[in-house]
Amino acid sequence: MAQSVGRVLIVGPSRVGDMAWFLALAYRRLRWQVVQFDDRAFVGRRLPGVAGTALQVLERDHRLTDRTRRLGQLVLARAGDCDHVVTVKGEYFLPEDVAAISSRVPFLNWHPDHPVLDQSFACIPHYTSFCPKDSWSTQRLRNMGHLNVTTLPHASDPTLLGGPQQEAAGPSMSVVGGMYPYRRHWIDQARGLGLNVRIWGNDGGAGDPAVIARKRQALGVEQGRALRAGCFTLNTHHPHDVAGGNQRLFDAAAACAPQLTERLPESVRHFKPDTEIATFEDRDQFLSQVRELVANRRLRESLGRNSHERVREEHTYEHRVQTILTLLGHPLETAC
Repeated sequence: MAQSVGRVLIVGPSRVGDMAWFLALAYRRLRWQVVQFDDRAFVGRRLPGVAGTALQVLERDHRLTDRTRRLGQLVLARAGDCDHVVTVKGEYFLPEDVAAISSRVPFLNWHPDHPVLDQSFACIPHYTSFCPKDSWSTQRLRNMGHLNVTTLPHASDPTLLGGPQQEAAGPSMSVVGGMYPYRRHWIDQARGLGLNVRIWGNDGGAGDPAVIARKRQALGVEQGRALRAGCFTLNTHHPHDVAGGNQRLFDAAAACAPQLTERLPESVRHFKPDTEIATFEDRDQFLSQVRELVANRRLRESLGRNSHERVREEHTYEHRVQTILTLLGHPLETAC
C-alpha cells in the first residue's frame, strides 16, 4: 500500500453524493488519510415535518443548542493530529471556534452557496483561507475588508458520474435538483414545446401528471444516469445565484450530459458557450435552444463530449485539492 502523504480533517455532510463526500474521495485518491466529521448530522435534530425543519434552521442561524456550542470543541480535538482542516460551508461554526481551530492547524472554508447572502461574516477573518465558489462573491467580500478570500470554483467527479451518452425515447429533458418557482417556469416553457420532463429532486414533480418519471434525489452514480436521462438536461440557477457556476454545471459536464443553462458570468468563465454548454438569456433564446437541442443529435453529442473533457482537464476535485494545498502552504509534490 502506498504511504500516506498527510492527514486531513473534512467537516461537512458525509452522505454519498454530497460535496464533502466527493472531496474526501479525491483526497484518498491522492493518498491522504481522511478524517470526516458530519457537522450537519451532529447538530441537526431529526424532527419530522415543516415545524421540525423550521426549528433546525432557527437553531442553525442563532446557535441555540448545546450541540452547536460543542461542535467547535469536538472539531478542535480531531484537528490536533491533522495537517489541515477543510470545511464545506461551515454554517454551524462560531467565530471563536474558527479562531481556535486556525490557531492550531491551517483551516479552509470552501463555501458552495452564496456567502454574501448567508454567511456569518464574523467567522471569515479567522479562517486561514475562505473560498467562495465564484469571483463575484470573492470581490464583494474583499471590498468588505476580508483579504483572506480566494475563489475556489465547484468541481465534479467524471470517473464516478461519467458514462456513455444515452438517447431517451422521444423529446425529453432531465432536471436534477430541488424545485422552486423560477425553475418551474422554465420547465413549463419546455413542456409547452411538447417535451416530456424527467425530474429527480426532493420535491420534483410531486402530484404533477405531466412528469413522466420522477424519483427522490439522485445520488452518486445514479446522479450521472439521471443527468443523462433526457435528450439534454436543464440546469437553472437559483435567483440568489447571480453569478452562475453552480454545482450542477460541473456535474452535468462530468456526466457527459449536454446541458442548457443561463448565460451567467461564472458559467461561461469555466465552459465555452455553444461548444461545451448551451446557454440562454431570455425566453426566445430558451425556446430556440430547446428546439435545436431536440433536433440536433450531433450538437448534443458534441456538447456532452466537450464539456466532459473540460472537467477532466481542469475541474475535478483533485484539481481543487491541489489548489487547497497551495493556499494552505503544502508543497504540491505531496499531492501528486
